[in-house]
Amino acid sequence: MKHIMTAMSGQFVPGGVLDGKYILRSTIGGGRFGTVYRALHIALQKPVAVKVLHAGDDLAARDFEQFRVEAEALGRLSHPNIVGVTDFGVDPRGTGTP
Repeated sequence: MKHIMTAMSGQFVPGGVLDGKYILRSTIGGGRFGTVYRALHIALQKPVAVKVLHAGDDLAARDFEQFRVEAEALGRLSHPNIVGVTDFGVDPRGTGTP
């Protein structure tokens, strides 16, 4: 298992470990602000989806704040038709990718 997430062209490489918690398996999709990965939560041995925002000049402070507000709001919701939010943070290494 890789213990350091490696970046390639601003994207994370599947197979690496993000924030010491998630093994990224494959890319599900992406858009202007980020990429969504199929991943495994290491401690819980539970499949999850992880959204990683693209770091760099395009990520304005207001975009990050919007992402934080959405994560906080969705984290309080519980419904079979809503994806649950179980974690939110900023990778402390390198550029501090949200």
